[in-house]
Amino acid sequence: MTKFANHAASAAVKCVLFCHASKKKFYAKFLYDPLPVESQLEHFLSDHINAEIVTKTIESKQDAVDYLTWTFMYRRFMKNPNYYNLQGATNVHLSDHLSELVETTVNALEESRCIQVVEEEEDEENEGEERLVPLNLGMIAAYYYIKYTTIELFACSLKADSKVRALLTILSSATEFSDLPSRYGEDKKLEGLAKHLKFPVAAGGDYGQAHVKTNVLLQVHFSKQHDRLSPALRQDLDFILRHAVRLLHAMVDVISSNGWLKPALAAMDLAQMVVQAQWSSESPLLQIPFFTKDMLKKLGEMDLEEEVETPVDILSMEDDARSTLLPLDTQKMSAVAKFCNAFPDVTVQTKVQQDGKNLPQGSAVSVKVQLEREGADEEDEEDEEEEQDEDKELGLVNACHYPVKKAENWWVVLGDAKKNTLLSIKRVPFASARANVTLQFAAPDELGAHTFQLYVICDGYAGCDLENEVKITVVEGEDTDEEEEDDEE
Repeated sequence: MTKFANHAASAAVKCVLFCHASKKKFYAKFLYDPLPVESQLEHFLSDHINAEIVTKTIESKQDAVDYLTWTFMYRRFMKNPNYYNLQGATNVHLSDHLSELVETTVNALEESRCIQVVEEEEDEENEGEERLVPLNLGMIAAYYYIKYTTIELFACSLKADSKVRALLTILSSATEFSDLPSRYGEDKKLEGLAKHLKFPVAAGGDYGQAHVKTNVLLQVHFSKQHDRLSPALRQDLDFILRHAVRLLHAMVDVISSNGWLKPALAAMDLAQMVVQAQWSSESPLLQIPFFTKDMLKKLGEMDLEEEVETPVDILSMEDDARSTLLPLDTQKMSAVAKFCNAFPDVTVQTKVQQDGKNLPQGSAVSVKVQLEREGADEEDEEDEEEEQDEDKELGLVNACHYPVKKAENWWVVLGDAKKNTLLSIKRVPFASARANVTLQFAAPDELGAHTFQLYVICDGYAGCDLENEVKITVVEGEDTDEEEEDDEE
């Protein structure tokens, strides 16, 4: 009640509390004594322990118990045992509670395939203690600061034929979004918004659930219908967007671990949709600030010498034609020019090991990829300050509908589109005029010529992706017969 007396942190007001004499000491205790601060680590312990296992700070259950003894939660166990559901306040009760806590946490991480419990053999120095080993899913969760329940959801839900709609549903079901508030009357508002969405949601009609709300708000974002959102819903959308790209990066890693190409490309398209607030099927020109569908229609009716398909093409238009297409004031035209200048125009050069010829079966093959922006001044090496300023501009994505600054990253993917197989993938920051990447994969066992696809995909812009072919010829390995004989022995 006292917080309503005046503004927060104001010292120019007095608050008088009237009460019965018998209640005076009761209220005085809460007014003058600070409230106890209790640890909430137990509710997030699985994610915390998983991160420590990945960094090898914790390698056994005993290490986990010892680690917890250094936490604030351990100090509060004896001070307030009832709050932490301890059966007693003795050392025995405390030890049992810690052991049970670690056992429950390890079992949860093992069931979600984030870690593996390995029993070591007994010897003179080792008594056969169980060792905690991080698995791929656990490493992904720790790297991207993702809850282990979310990474488990990704691993169980993603399939080899998952498309954008399925990926959007899976993304919306992430645990990170489960705490979105459900306000009074919002379900009807969300139901009204859902009637105009591309993908229908909530067949049962429950728009109060967090995953349904997340799905609706993301589709509203893709359709650029932000003006239909209330301030509270816009705040919720900003929260979703802050986490979505990080979750999608993790989703790509989970998909690539399974060796699926098409779902990985769909997840990358979804990342572009989140950053630029548009559907992947729409024209890349709609990313440009103040560029509308009416302008796009007008562009189709104009008689131009060259086609205008990307923001880079806007810069090469004649001044009169550009002014006719974009009847904007000086300030808005400045924003358009800034976006078009920042839009990446990238070329790719590839070099395959041994030129891709006569590669033995199963041998390691390396593909060197060089990304270079068009217009990069190779001769201007004297002015280092200008180059540093240019790098800073190139490092950030120009996205007017994204709530925070976004670093520009690129995926370089090598795969076989016919077999839906992903052979190699790397994600690299592209904060300079050029970048070099080396991909490695195992040569197929099938002899003869093979053609793979190299995809270069940006996570922040749509319409700048590239696709090249990588051709190799596989021959019979020299040591194949010897290896077969060794296996038989």
